[in-house]
Amino acid sequence: MHRIDTPGNENGMFSAGNPVAGIEGTVLGFDWFNALQEEVAFTIEQAPASGVLVKGTNTQLRTAIVAIIDNLTARVFTFTAPEDLTAGEGFLFEDSFGVIRETVLDTFTANMERTGTFTLEKNATEPMTAGDRVYWNQAGREVRNTAGGGSHVYIGTCRVSELAAATTVSVLVGQPQNV
Repeated sequence: MHRIDTPGNENGMFSAGNPVAGIEGTVLGFDWFNALQEEVAFTIEQAPASGVLVKGTNTQLRTAIVAIIDNLTARVFTFTAPEDLTAGEGFLFEDSFGVIRETVLDTFTANMERTGTFTLEKNATEPMTAGDRVYWNQAGREVRNTAGGGSHVYIGTCRVSELAAATTVSVLVGQPQNV
């Protein structure tokens, strides 16, 4: 997307011009309209449970935006599996972490729970203390007790203290980080 840049624009804004003074209004350029069309179409096509543009339907953009917001804030997050996924495992999809609800194959529709208490694989060299913030390491598919220099994503709070040698940990997923 870009701001209008055709003749007669005023600092990237449309202008009506001034016919009395001989100043023309903004010339409407196809490239700006095409950019606008494609931004809107892309949003509609990428929205959950949408995807098809329908001529004469003038509510699709709003519907798409509501679906996107619902999907981002919902307890259950639905997405297309980028790989085979196993029920009960933690998974980071783009910037959303959750626990896979049912085993699915690559490219099939997957659902993950984004809030709740779950038993997840943990790093077997790190002790964890109840109440501590915990982080997900997608590469190792495990819970860690440190942010790991940005490579680990905050996912919630440790529910039960575990010794370093333990291979699983109970985590309250989806709790805001500032709690």
